[in-house]
Amino acid sequence: MVQALVEGQKLTAGELALVGRVGPSAASEHLGALVKGNLISVKRRGRHRYYELSSRRVATALEAFAEICPPVKVTSLRQATRTLAFRNARTCYDHLAGRLGVAVFDAMLLQRWVVQYSTDVELTEKGVRALQSTGVDLGQLRRKTRAFARLCIDSTEQRPHLGGALGAALTSALFDRGWIRRQPPGRGVMITPSGEAAMAEAFGLSTSAVAAPSFRLGL
Repeated sequence: MVQALVEGQKLTAGELALVGRVGPSAASEHLGALVKGNLISVKRRGRHRYYELSSRRVATALEAFAEICPPVKVTSLRQATRTLAFRNARTCYDHLAGRLGVAVFDAMLLQRWVVQYSTDVELTEKGVRALQSTGVDLGQLRRKTRAFARLCIDSTEQRPHLGGALGAALTSALFDRGWIRRQPPGRGVMITPSGEAAMAEAFGLSTSAVAAPSFRLGL
């Protein structure tokens, strides 16, 4: 149920019960424990109560914890398709993850848009110009209390993608421009037909489709 909230949406107890495949009373008991443990929070809107992650740190912890979790056994074609889509591209709470997220961050490093220092990421002047051209408001980002840019180790690729306020803003800009779109159910993301050419030009990526087995840097 917590995993269902990682994409940042708010769900009711009934919706989370369906996700967890448990009855309403069991779901209520589990949700009460999760709220008490500060993993999730609940807000009332009219007659309904909506649950969400208590903070971005919970999403980060879940993504990191997934690195040591055993893989889920694939038992159907539908499950295999969803697993492939999840690994290719998804959101990690509010920033881009999966093979696409890793490839975008690799491209930013190779083009010297960013410089990596241990777990920190520093934006270069070249990166400022490039990201502003994609619609990212860097001035507004720097005024936020959230970490500006940081590494987030991808749970499926075991390599870093871009997190922090910068990673979230870049992902939001890609959605706003229609270069990527959500692939329900869950956190899956796919590149749109118009986004393929645009992202290839902007990031130096060569991608034919988000379902492709890998993303190649066209540099």
